[in-house]
Amino acid sequence: GENNKSFVEENCALFRPENSESKLFGWKKGAYTDAKEDGKGAVELATDGTLFLDEIGTTELRVQAMLLKFLDTGEYQRYGERNVTKKSNARLILGTNADLTVEVSEGRFREDLFERIYIASFRIPPLRERADDIPPLVEEFLKKLNEDRDHIIDIEDSVIEELKKFEWPGNIRQLKAYIENLYNECLYRKKTRITKGLIKENPPRNELYIKSNPLSVLETTFRKLISEWYDSYG
Repeated sequence: GENNKSFVEENCALFRPENSESKLFGWKKGAYTDAKEDGKGAVELATDGTLFLDEIGTTELRVQAMLLKFLDTGEYQRYGERNVTKKSNARLILGTNADLTVEVSEGRFREDLFERIYIASFRIPPLRERADDIPPLVEEFLKKLNEDRDHIIDIEDSVIEELKKFEWPGNIRQLKAYIENLYNECLYRKKTRITKGLIKENPPRNELYIKSNPLSVLETTFRKLISEWYDSYG
């Protein structure tokens, strides 16, 4: 059934240049010193399902060429095995924080790959523009921590409201890491509740997002205008 289809996620920013190809497409036994046996890459693991590649802008140009070939044909070759072509029907979702138009103009991203993926692209607004997503995210992160650690720590609604006032420049990843830090702090202090006091002591990495601050309003308006301009003329 639909639920059995694999969902594979990789963050390309965490790849080292020498292992990005094998991480994505797999490798042949003996292709490099530690390759004691054949290995499956993300593309093969996601067969019949979906492969989400985040921070796609950090991949090298040669790997981008391989991804383009895979997008066009569904075919790929494992590292160290150039004479054998394999197939996968994995559906690709690519994510990036970078402005790929800039990356293309500066020669860091292939124009042909950009054109191929841009036709089906969409922008997810930053977390600060969708503060109402923060409560369910916080609750989900805490629920998972409570289940994994078998130790119940809760959070007051007023504290969650306080978290909605921050900008979260690192978006959902930053929020998740911050909740984990608060949880660990509670464990360390033998507390069972995340309070406003904890947040005041160690606020997230930025200033409070005050809507009446003229600079904040200017920045938000500017971002909105730019995104609308791209939508109209991009």
